[in-house]
Amino acid sequence: MNRGRSLVAQTTRARLYLKREQSYTDNNLVVLFELIRGKSEERSRRHRQLTPREREVLFWLTRGKSNAEIGSILGIASATVNKHLERVYPKLGVENRVAAASSFGLEHERFGDTRSN
Repeated sequence: MNRGRSLVAQTTRARLYLKREQSYTDNNLVVLFELIRGKSEERSRRHRQLTPREREVLFWLTRGKSNAEIGSILGIASATVNKHLERVYPKLGVENRVAAASSFGLEHERFGDTRSN
């Protein structure tokens, strides 16, 4: 089924395959893996910049909750939830709630986290 491809990395929900090419050298592959790892380290660094409250908001965002629902759960106004999200987007390098939820979910799945600090 995976003709011409090699499985190079795997998580519980994703697999990374590399298409076999004659032009690939060991050095090319090392550079590729370093780039992948660098992106992961950058994402981890960005997530460490989040406040505990921002992490709580993102936790509920990844569960599909609206701002009003998150506000009710956390005992804050939905406008406050929105302000937290406005501050989160640049910290994560994203532009919207879907990208923020995806970034946060990927980072915490990687470490097996379900909830942050």
